[in-house]
Amino acid sequence: MSEMSLKYADRMSVRRLAATGGIVMAAMFILCWVAVLIAPMTATHDFISLFTVAEPSSLIALRVGAFWAAVMGLVSGALIAFVYNLLTPLSRRPAP
Repeated sequence: MSEMSLKYADRMSVRRLAATGGIVMAAMFILCWVAVLIAPMTATHDFISLFTVAEPSSLIALRVGAFWAAVMGLVSGALIAFVYNLLTPLSRRPAP
């Protein structure tokens, strides 16, 4: 393996992890919104209320909440990858 590929071998892609976080959070929000329609539970209402003040079973809650959940996922994913990449030097062993 070249020195260049070793340098970046254990780094995370900030853009890929941000996109992954956004997609997963939006999907989780949509699943909770559907769960509210099927069988209302406190946990689903609480998760939905993190992202919107609209009535949990409304279409407005779905649109606004899914958008802000995706934004939060993007920010969280990017932050996780950024911090992970900052800490990468801690796992490197000194050359013999």
